[in-house]
Amino acid sequence: MKNAQPDPASPSNIERLEQIFKANSLMLRSFVYPAAVSEKEIEAACKKLFMQYKVYADHDTAAAYAAVLKRNDVAAEEDGAVVLVARDSPALSKDFLMHNLGESPAMPNNITEAFKPVKLDKAPIAPEDTDSVISILNSLNLF
Repeated sequence: MKNAQPDPASPSNIERLEQIFKANSLMLRSFVYPAAVSEKEIEAACKKLFMQYKVYADHDTAAAYAAVLKRNDVAAEEDGAVVLVARDSPALSKDFLMHNLGESPAMPNNITEAFKPVKLDKAPIAPEDTDSVISILNSLNLF
């Protein structure tokens, strides 16, 4: 199941990409080459990453790799290179990987721990207790 995190390649996130590169839009165009990919191409890219590199890839990472494969004209240049950054841990994409590869990686302990319920030692702050919220925010020295 696809999560609700924003897609870093979507036009609404261009500002975030510009911040990452700390440059203007001309520099950004030198690094980002979008390509529309189908679900079939995404599944094939997932399989290729695993077969060729032994890398498990979540759906969005496989989609990025499928775009790389589709835009091979850019990556295959003499000095071309591709940096593929995984969006999520592949362990969070168990169904996608099982469907495409017939296996998936084990869930890392740090992720398993993150999904465990948290037991609070004291009661949470009531929504109407604005004084406590203001006191906590002031103690963080955010301003």
